Amino acid sequence: MKKNLFLSCLFVMLIGLASAFGAKPTAEQIEQAAAVRKAMAESKDYTLYINRGANNTRGGSIPMAAIVRVKGDEVYSTLPYWGDSRNSAFSSDAAMRFTAKITEYEVTEGKRNKTLVSFTAEDPGGQTYKMRFVLFYNGRVDLSTSGSNVQPMSYSGAIGATTEGDTEPR
Repeated sequence: MKKNLFLSCLFVMLIGLASAFGAKPTAEQIEQAAAVRKAMAESKDYTLYINRGANNTRGGSIPMAAIVRVKGDEVYSTLPYWGDSRNSAFSSDAAMRFTAKITEYEVTEGKRNKTLVSFTAEDPGGQTYKMRFVLFYNGRVDLSTSGSNVQPMSYSGAIGATTEGDTEPR
């Protein structure tokens, strides 16, 4: 009886392991997903949904929700910022909330089905931001920002198609 129970448990565990390993996408599926994400970045019509916290150079993170929406040659950002500023006119209350023109937009193919995107944006207040992100095949995004008067920050989230309601984080 104990032997049958043991064999039954072993069989169930093996089936569970097989299904867990069987759920992994194939190399072809990964390449196709990476190509779709790269095409989205090249289209300049997408939104980054930042939801996994933010980090500055001193360490520490906060849970938060923000978006970076790219539409043509314009970027809309609701990114939070905390840290030191080299300009007393910049306050953490203002954060990195702006609509700005994009320059130097570049999409390059990285290693292991990653896409690298970088661009520069100057907000109406005169701050210049360099934004760079790594786009993974599964839609995950790691974004880093640096500014003319602020410390570098990093954020994580996902990329998605832009919708009309993308003016505030979800």
